[in-house]
Amino acid sequence: FFYGHDDDITALDMNPKDRTTIVTGQLGKDPKILVWSSKPQKNSRHLPQLCVIHGDHKRAIIGLAFSKTGEFIGPPLGEIECQHASAPSVPR
Repeated sequence: FFYGHDDDITALDMNPKDRTTIVTGQLGKDPKILVWSSKPQKNSRHLPQLCVIHGDHKRAIIGLAFSKTGEFIGPPLGEIECQHASAPSVPR
C-alpha cells in the first residue's frame, strides 16, 4: 500500500522506461506531487515514496507526466525533496 497522499488523487502517470515508478498528484490546501515505486519494500506490502514536490501549486495538480525517456516529470513547480537515488529529475 502507498500512504503518501492526504487528499484525493487527481493525476497519475507511470514511468514508460521502468514501468514501476509512479507519479501522482493530489488536490487540497497543500497539493503535492509524489513519486513512488510500485514494487513493495522487501518483507513488506508498503510501496516506498521516492520524492515529494510541493510549494507553488494551488488547489490541485490537474496534470503531470513522465517524459518519454522516464528521466523527467512535468510540469512540476515548487520544492523538491527526493529521498531515493532512482528518483527522476525535475526540470527547472
